[in-house]
Amino acid sequence: MSEAMIIETEIHLTEEALRRQSLRVQRSVRILPTDATPIDISFPHPAPPSKAERERAAFLRLLPVLMATHAGRYVAVHGEEIVDADADDIALVRRVHARFGYVPIYVGLVTAVPLVVRVPGFREVRPRGETA
Repeated sequence: MSEAMIIETEIHLTEEALRRQSLRVQRSVRILPTDATPIDISFPHPAPPSKAERERAAFLRLLPVLMATHAGRYVAVHGEEIVDADADDIALVRRVHARFGYVPIYVGLVTAVPLVVRVPGFREVRPRGETA
């Protein structure tokens, strides 16, 4: 006969997460074997998103509005705001870095269909049994 287990999950929101309306979760799991004392397992808070992740999230959040105003153009996101736009992405990056310094920014093309870029590479084929 197998042992029955009850798994409980508790989610705790930090005060800062409630203020910023972002989800920072600390999960703790309590495992209750039928014939033993409970075992508490706590998981640490996930790392806060990086600046690049926040800038990209801001771009995706603003994309529906940008489709009406900047369709087909590149926009630069800094501080989770659109700071500049241009048809030429390289000129845009240079201009934004000249204005704000060499800081992380997100530059995205405002389009309904995401652009897929493939980076070519090579594949090395070796006879069987041969190692590098």
